[in-house]
Amino acid sequence: MESVIKVVPQDDFHLLITFNTGETRLFDARPYLEKGVFKRLKNLELFKQAYVAFDTVCWPDNLDIAPETLYDRSHSLQRTESQVDDGQGIPQDEARSRIVGRIAQ
Repeated sequence: MESVIKVVPQDDFHLLITFNTGETRLFDARPYLEKGVFKRLKNLELFKQAYVAFDTVCWPDNLDIAPETLYDRSHSLQRTESQVDDGQGIPQDEARSRIVGRIAQ
């Protein structure tokens, strides 16, 4: 079973989560913000207090989401080789598109 080793809460109520597999995934917490105890997480200040404990993401006041839910309902952010940064902050496929666009002009 996957376990969470790092979480970075985002301003748009997403969680950037790193799992023990080495995979980084993006979890959209917005659908949960209308459900039961999770309504409290609509407060962005509270949402951004997310931390890792017991192999999952937790918040103050004993709020947590099961690690299997976080994994199964998130999207992988693993990059393909064509998306690797060119060293200047531009993914290679985007840099190639820019070059091709200049040549075509």
